[in-house]
Amino acid sequence: MHILMITNFFPPANTVASQRVYGFAKYLPETGIDISVFTPERAGTFNVDTEHMNLIHPYKDTSALNQWSRKSHILKDTLKYTGLRPIYYYLWNPLYRGGKKLFDDRRMKDFDAVLVSFGPENVLRLGYFLQRRFGLPLILDFRDLWIGNLFFRPTPLDRVTVRLIESRIIRSASLITTVSKGLANDIERKYRVLPAVVYNGYFDDLKRDTRFRLAEGGNDGSIKVGYSGSLYNGAQPIELFFPVLSEDKRLILHIALFDESDCEYVRTLSEKWDVYDRMVVYKNLSNDDAVSLQNQCDILLFLNAVDGSGTGTLSGKLFEYMHAKKYILGIGNKRDEAAELIKELNLGDYTESSSGVSELIERWKTWKGPDRRRTVFYTRRNQVHALSAEIRKRIPVHD
Repeated sequence: MHILMITNFFPPANTVASQRVYGFAKYLPETGIDISVFTPERAGTFNVDTEHMNLIHPYKDTSALNQWSRKSHILKDTLKYTGLRPIYYYLWNPLYRGGKKLFDDRRMKDFDAVLVSFGPENVLRLGYFLQRRFGLPLILDFRDLWIGNLFFRPTPLDRVTVRLIESRIIRSASLITTVSKGLANDIERKYRVLPAVVYNGYFDDLKRDTRFRLAEGGNDGSIKVGYSGSLYNGAQPIELFFPVLSEDKRLILHIALFDESDCEYVRTLSEKWDVYDRMVVYKNLSNDDAVSLQNQCDILLFLNAVDGSGTGTLSGKLFEYMHAKKYILGIGNKRDEAAELIKELNLGDYTESSSGVSELIERWKTWKGPDRRRTVFYTRRNQVHALSAEIRKRIPVHD
C-alpha cells in the first residue's frame, strides 16, 4: 500500500505537528504502508533522519512558526467580520495550487489513498480536491478542530462558512483520526461520524543531543520546575503558578518559549511577583534541548485553559513529559482529558488554582511514578501501528 500524506509541517520545522507526521512517515512503512510526504520546505531545529523518506516540496515557506502575536493587517482584520476569512485561507493558498499543478493521472496512479494532517485548512482543500478528482480514499487526521479551535476565535459567520465546508469534506472521508477522545466525540456529535483515536505518543527510539544544560539558578536544595512550549499569547494559565513561586523560595522556574510576546509576558509576571532571580527564560530551543530541559527538572508544568475551553485537548507535550518520567503538575480544568490521563496513569496530579499548586508540590515528595508497563502503549510506534490497523480495515489496495 502507498499513501500520499499532505501536511503543512514536517521536520526540520520544530512543532508538535511535525513530530506527529514524522512518526507516521517513520513507522507506517514498518507495517507495509509506504508514505510519500507533500509538504512545504521549512527551516528548523527538529533534526531527525529523513534521508530515506520520499519528500515532495512544492515551495519554500519562510514564515515564522509558533508565533501568536501578529501585526495588524487592514484586509485580514476586515475579513474577520465578513465570514470570508476561512474561505480566503481555504481557497487561495500555495499548497493547493502547487498540488493541483503537480499531481496528474500519471503521478496519482501509484497511490492507494490520500492522508491529510489538519490544520491549517489549506491541506483540507488539496486533499478533498485529489479525492474527488482521482477517486482515491481520503484519510483525515485532526490534530485540532477547525471551528472549535481555541485560538481560531471564529465569528458567527465564520462558523456557518466552516460548518458547510468541513461537513462536506468529513463526509467524503473513508477514515478520520484524532489525537484525543474529546476531539473524536466533538466530531461525532457534529457530523455523526466516529473517528479513531491515535494519540500523539512519545518517541522512545530517537537519538538525542544531550549536551544542553540548565542555566545556573538556586542551590542544592532547590526544586527545578520546567515548562517548554507556547503560552499562546497568554491563553495558558501560567499566571497561577507565580504566586506559589513567590511564596516558596525553593522553586526555580526554567521556561522555554518560542514567541517574544510570551517571553515578555512571563517577564512581566516575574516582576509583579518579584521572582525575577528565580526564573530562567530560554527562547527557541531545539526539540533536543527542550527534551533535555525536561529531563533535568524535578517537576514539569502542564498547562491548559481553566475555563474548560480546552477540555478535549491532549497536546504532544503531555507524552514528552510522560517519557521524561518526571512528576507532571497540571494546571487546568478538572474535566480535562489530560487530567484524566495524568491521574489514571499516576503521572502526577491536576489543579485549577494557585492554592492547589502548593498542595501538589507537597505530593511530589512522595510520588512513586507510573507503571511503565502501562505507559509503553503511548509510544509513537505503537500508536502508528494502531493507525496502520485502522487504515487496512478501511482502505482497499490497488491490484
